[in-house]
Amino acid sequence: MTRTGRPRSLSRVTLEEAASELFLEQGYPSTSIDDIARRAGISRATFFNYFPQKSDLLFTSIDDALADLEDRVSGGEPLLEAVRNLARETLRSQIPLIATQAEAMGALSDAWEAAPARMAKLREIVALDISDPVWQWAIAGAVAEGAVQWAQSSSAELSLADSIDEALARLEQHPPLG
Repeated sequence: MTRTGRPRSLSRVTLEEAASELFLEQGYPSTSIDDIARRAGISRATFFNYFPQKSDLLFTSIDDALADLEDRVSGGEPLLEAVRNLARETLRSQIPLIATQAEAMGALSDAWEAAPARMAKLREIVALDISDPVWQWAIAGAVAEGAVQWAQSSSAELSLADSIDEALARLEQHPPLG
């Protein structure tokens, strides 16, 4: 059977680009799913084939990175090695707008509502290699904090891998409370 219409990957990218433009032009709260679909040249129904809700557009590159990390760790790559390899492959151009423009877009509240699901997913991935639940959360938090610090940094010399390593090193510097 031959598939017709817009290729799936093109539609997703088109939706992401349309949404980003609209979020910056008119703000996240003022942008509807219909606006995004219209700008992307697709129907509202097609939008839902790609994203369950508008806020998911804010996290596409994060969701992609989490899926990639999960594949690596599930495939036997040690967690720290997988994190570092993925970080080395991540470019500044892949930083999601939510990491740097949430306030400007008026999307802070939706970002705060959607972020815990991503943190829980990261913790699940860490759990593939680390059995202690306290350390799972600590490591997931350090990885996330390193990524946020890198995304918000204006330093061209700071790499994502270095930023994550710095955050993980802080875990070693602060022994458990007692």
